[in-house]
Amino acid sequence: METKELNKQEYLLRINKVTDYIHNNIDQPLPLQKMAGIACFSPFHFHRVFTILTGETPTDYIKRTRIEKSSTIIKEEQGTFCHRNCPSMRF
Repeated sequence: METKELNKQEYLLRINKVTDYIHNNIDQPLPLQKMAGIACFSPFHFHRVFTILTGETPTDYIKRTRIEKSSTIIKEEQGTFCHRNCPSMRF
């Protein structure tokens, strides 16, 4: 396998570790230095690699993930509320 392809695969594995960390700790502060450390990159290089491989900056990725999680929680709570309190309004 070509060196460039091996590097890309290694970078993807590192970034996947970070995205797993983000999803498991989405309700906590997620500093760039911590994420860069998980990926074994400098903060500058991590930001560049993450953005290239995901198409989003780390900050935008975290914001989107938090919004999606919040949306899921709200939908689940609304469904639970309606299921218990509005039996005639099944969705």
